[in-house]
Amino acid sequence: MHRPRNKVTLPTIEILKELDVVVRTKRDKAVYKITFANKGYDILENLLVVRQYYRKHLKVDLQLLELLLALYPKTYFTQDDYFYIPKQLMYSRLKKLMDLKYVVLFSKAETQKTSVFTLSLKGRQLIENFYKLLSGEKKIPTDEKLNPMANKKDASAMDIKRLNFIKSVNKLPVSESKKALFS
Repeated sequence: MHRPRNKVTLPTIEILKELDVVVRTKRDKAVYKITFANKGYDILENLLVVRQYYRKHLKVDLQLLELLLALYPKTYFTQDDYFYIPKQLMYSRLKKLMDLKYVVLFSKAETQKTSVFTLSLKGRQLIENFYKLLSGEKKIPTDEKLNPMANKKDASAMDIKRLNFIKSVNKLPVSESKKALFS
């Protein structure tokens, strides 16, 4: 049985109380919901499944995703800016991202080093969609057409676990701290 997030069993509540952890609970069918003091720091709680969904559905590896996340806040950047971002050898050249259509030349200069680049529409949409999935503004698809983890023929045992987790996350209301990100 898959337990919904932020819900803990009575024995766990008792252990937390023994450790003098302040816990506010609401009784709900022998399961207690904890209100944590770290509100606002829960944006990354679904990172594992969102990242795996991206990896399988969009064929975006972790290194590329991290690189695009680093470039996203920089509206414009030069080759020197790109050079200082830690990255895998595979993405050491800016041309690789241009070939993949994630980066475009914004302003050509006399030399490649002083030319200005920006994320393409494809790159920006990929990262914006990633943030929307993390924040809960957009739900992770659970049907076979949009999520390869739902394909019963090709899904691994871990894919099935992740899909079940995604289904339970999609049913939960979005936290107030996450709602503040997109309201």
